[in-house]
Amino acid sequence: MDYRLSVDVFPTALGEGIAVRDPGGFWSSVGISPPAVPDDGPVVYLTFDDGPHPTYTPQVLDVLARHGVRATFFVVGWLAERYPLLIQRIAHEGHTLANHSWSHESLARVSKSAFDRSVGRTQEILGPLATPCLRPPYFAVGRFTEEWSNELGLRLVGWSYSPRDWEQPPARTIANGLVARASPGAVLLLHDGGGPRSATVRGLDMALERLSDRGFEFKPLCR
Repeated sequence: MDYRLSVDVFPTALGEGIAVRDPGGFWSSVGISPPAVPDDGPVVYLTFDDGPHPTYTPQVLDVLARHGVRATFFVVGWLAERYPLLIQRIAHEGHTLANHSWSHESLARVSKSAFDRSVGRTQEILGPLATPCLRPPYFAVGRFTEEWSNELGLRLVGWSYSPRDWEQPPARTIANGLVARASPGAVLLLHDGGGPRSATVRGLDMALERLSDRGFEFKPLCR
């Protein structure tokens, strides 16, 4: 089997995106959607996927609070329903909440009714705390994903860099990647759920220590 990835560039309503085809022949894309109101100055956007997690989300929040950083959490609906106090804490500490589907299923090949159930139910769970942003799991998008998202009042949000912390690299590797790729307007992706995230927590802390001396400001991407 050929394990090489195919890459293509395609136009979307969000601008230019990157499509990646995996060995199974399926395409996914990674796009970036800027804030509705662009920020001035050297602003970086930290984003977290796959939570909330009862162990790692509080640890991530502690690190962010220690450094005075605000972020956006793309949460899984059933986890948000299970851990409402964590959702409240995220919002109370100045972060914003966005949609990452109900059960972290691929939205690329689902029917419209299944899409509306997954995404709509997650928005309902978040209630007034929800922002108008959707990050499809794996950023797997189908022909109608953007159209259906817009019908629900949501925009698709990707990222510009991730240290691939889902592969559980060492904390220093995570930190080095974040520091190297932080630049004005960068959208950085990390994970506070979906697996062991101790290295992510430590790497985030190390990176923010180093980035604090470079004059970056961190704001929520979705608000």
